[in-house]
Amino acid sequence: VGLGLAAAPAAFSMFDRAPKGGTMIEEFRPFMNEATIADFRGYLAEIGAARDETADELQPALGTP
Repeated sequence: VGLGLAAAPAAFSMFDRAPKGGTMIEEFRPFMNEATIADFRGYLAEIGAARDETADELQPALGTP
């Protein structure tokens, strides 16, 4: 297991990919502000409400668990 963990970074080209991950995070920075995060949280709340409605109303009406 130890040898596999030691070889994994080279085997999966992680040395080349890691800097690209940092670049990707920096490219998201303009979207990380209070307004866009609030919008995203609203979307999550709506998705959660749909999930709850499905579990509480739709599934019992269909007779599914």
